[in-house]
Amino acid sequence: MKTISIKFFAIIMISLFIALTGCSQEDESQNNDIEKDEMESVNETETNEVTEEIEEESLSLLEQGFTIDDLNPQQNGLVIVTLMDLNEEYYYGVLDGNFQWIVEPTNTILEIKDYNDGMAAVAISDPNQMARDMMDEYVIWGFINEMGEWQIEPQYREVKADFRNSQAIVSTVEGVEDAPENARDIVIDKNGEERFVLQEPYDYYYVENDFEYINYYNKNIVTADGFYNADFEFFNLRGFIEDLGSTFMPYEIIGDHIVYSQYDGTSVYTFTGELVNTIAIGGDSSTIYTTEELANQGLFSLENKIMDVNGKVHLDGENGVYLEDPYLRIYNSDGGSKAFYNMNLEAVAQVNEENFIGSTLFNDRFWVQGENFAKLVTVDGEVLIDEDQHIMTNGFYYDQEMETSATPILEVQVEESAAEVDYLLNTETLQMVKVDDLLN
Repeated sequence: MKTISIKFFAIIMISLFIALTGCSQEDESQNNDIEKDEMESVNETETNEVTEEIEEESLSLLEQGFTIDDLNPQQNGLVIVTLMDLNEEYYYGVLDGNFQWIVEPTNTILEIKDYNDGMAAVAISDPNQMARDMMDEYVIWGFINEMGEWQIEPQYREVKADFRNSQAIVSTVEGVEDAPENARDIVIDKNGEERFVLQEPYDYYYVENDFEYINYYNKNIVTADGFYNADFEFFNLRGFIEDLGSTFMPYEIIGDHIVYSQYDGTSVYTFTGELVNTIAIGGDSSTIYTTEELANQGLFSLENKIMDVNGKVHLDGENGVYLEDPYLRIYNSDGGSKAFYNMNLEAVAQVNEENFIGSTLFNDRFWVQGENFAKLVTVDGEVLIDEDQHIMTNGFYYDQEMETSATPILEVQVEESAAEVDYLLNTETLQMVKVDDLLN
C-alpha cells in the first residue's frame, strides 16, 4: 500500500511538472508575439516620422505655407529675411548676394540685428531659463559671420553696441541665477575674448525709458561723462562740455581734439579741457558731423562746410553738405544739380536733380528717370539697366531721402503684364530674382 502511494504521488508530480512547463512555454510564446507586435508598431511609427520629415524637407517653403514678412538688405550685400508660417510664428534666414540661403529659415533664431563690421548679433532662447524660474522669455546673444556661421556662440544677456573696429560691447550672464546686479558690461573682440570692463559711473551714454544706451563711435566708446579711446583710457569731459548724457552727442572727437559748437561759436579743446582754438562759425542750432574717414583726416562738417580744427575750409557746400558714407552730397548753387565727393574730397559724380531718383549713390551708379521707367547708370554715363527691364520709378523699397549709403541689394517693383511684381535686385551684379521665387 505504501509502495503504491509513492508511485501514485510520483506520477501526479511528473504530470503536474509537464503541465506547468507547457503553460510556461505557451505564455512565453504569447509574450514574444506581443513584444514583436509592439516592436513592429514602434518601427512603423518611427518610419512614418522619418517619412514625414523627408516629405517636409522635400516641400518648398511655399508648399509648407511660409510667407515673407520682411526683407532687410544689408550694407555688406546680404539680406536678412523674416518669414511667417501658417501658425503666424516668425522664422529668420539670411540670403547671400546670389539670393541663396546661407542661413536657412529657422525659428531657433528669435531676433537678428543688422550686420556691422562683418558680424550680426543673433538671439536664441536661453536654455537656462527654467533654472532661473523666470516668467518672461529670456534670450542669450551671440554673433554670426558673413557666411552665416556662429563666430561667437550665444552667451550674452544683451548686446549694448554692435561690432565696430573689430570690437563690440555686451552684457554678461553671471551664474545660473543671472542676477542683473552681477552683470558686467564688457568689450569683446571677434573671437569673443574679453578686452575691457566698463566701470560705473562711466558706462552709459544716456538712459531713455529705462533703456541704457552706449555709443560706439568711430574708435571711441562714448559715455554720459566722456569717452574711452581705443586704448580704453577714459577722458572725463564734464568740466567743459555741456549737454552730456542727452539723446545726441554735442561734440565730435577729431584726432586728439574735441570740437564743440556753442552759442557764440565753435571751440576746439584738448582731451583734458585746454582751449586751443575758437572758430567763428556755429551757434545754438549748429551741429557738427563727421565720419571715421573724415575724422582720421582731422576733418568735420559744420554749417555746410568741411573744415579742420584750425578753421581752414577744405570744401564749401553753401547750399548743403550731407554725409552719406562713403560719399559727401553737395547741392550746387544752381539748385538743379548735386555733386558727389568721396571722403578724400575728390569729385566723383555730377547729377541732374530733375532726373535723379533718390538721394544717394550705389557705389559708382545711381538711378535716373527714363521716359517711362527707371534706369541704372554709372557716374561715367554707362547705362547698366535700361527701361526695357520695366523697373518702376516709384517702386523702390528704400528711403529715397536717407542720408546713409545705399545697400547693394534693394527691392524694386517691375511691371509685368500690367501687374506690379516685387523683385530683389543686386545693383553690383545686376542679378534679379522674384521675391515669391525665394519660397520655391
